[in-house]
Amino acid sequence: GVSIDTTKDKVLLFVSISNSDQVIQLDKLVQRSKSKFTNPEIVVFPTDNRELVDKYNSSLVEFSSNDFNYFGYPKAKLQEWLAENSFNILISFAESENIYCNRFINNVKCNFKVGKYNSHNVDQFDFTLANNSNNMIEELDMYIQYLSKLNINR
Repeated sequence: GVSIDTTKDKVLLFVSISNSDQVIQLDKLVQRSKSKFTNPEIVVFPTDNRELVDKYNSSLVEFSSNDFNYFGYPKAKLQEWLAENSFNILISFAESENIYCNRFINNVKCNFKVGKYNSHNVDQFDFTLANNSNNMIEELDMYIQYLSKLNINR
C-alpha cells in the first residue's frame, strides 16, 4: 500500500449542507482544499434544497433530492456524472443519516472512502473517525493527518 499523495491523488470532498453556519464553513473548506490538494472535486448536497453553485461560479458540483427518483435511485443527469467520474479518495463531511447522501456515497467510483463514524453508515466507508467536531477545516486536517500515515491498497 501507499499513503495519500495530495499532489497526484484525485480527491472528492463530499459535503452535506443543512444550515447557514455550514455554508460559511464551505467557503473555508473550498479555499483550504485548494491549498491541500491538486484540483479537488467538491460535491455539495444542500439538505434544504438551497442552490449554492452560482455563488461559486459552478466550481462545485451540486445535487439534491430532486436528482433521485421515487425509489431513491439517481436520475439520468446524476447517473451520467457518476459514470464519468472516478476518484482515488472520497472524504465525506456528511453529518447525518440521509438516504440520498448514502446513495451517492455508495454509487461514486472511488478506491478509498473516508467519513465521520456513524453506526448507520459505517459500512459505506473504508475508514471512519469518531469525531465530535463540527468544524470542516479541523476535520479535513485530521483526515489528511491520518491518511498520510496509512498505507492504502489501491
